[in-house]
Amino acid sequence: RVAPPAVEALERALGSDTWTERVAALKVVRERKIDLFALAGAPGLAGSPHAPERYWLARALGVSPDPRASALLLRLLEDPSLNVRTMALESLGQRRERAAIGPILEFLKRSHEWYEQMYAYQALRALGWNQARSH
Repeated sequence: RVAPPAVEALERALGSDTWTERVAALKVVRERKIDLFALAGAPGLAGSPHAPERYWLARALGVSPDPRASALLLRLLEDPSLNVRTMALESLGQRRERAAIGPILEFLKRSHEWYEQMYAYQALRALGWNQARSH
């Protein structure tokens, strides 16, 4: 465990060589609702080999007002980690951008995991989607 960095040290922590420091910074970004895109290098964290880092990136993107956050979250739906994919879905729902409904529905069609299907459904509902009535 790493102590959370001060807000003024976030950029340094996000650029750290230690992934646990970067995760601690992402947690602060999420808790304080700081726009991740206002901090240098943050979007590059999507390519991290560490699933906890990508997980916290997905959570932090949910509070970003920047429209690029949704595109990055949609990319994280293809992450190999189930936990990262579910947090990307949750964050897409939090962002309230109805344009994500189509991509989430497509994701749902190819999903074989009930757990991520549940998160996809919750995100869709948060976005105002209603399931069509069965015949």
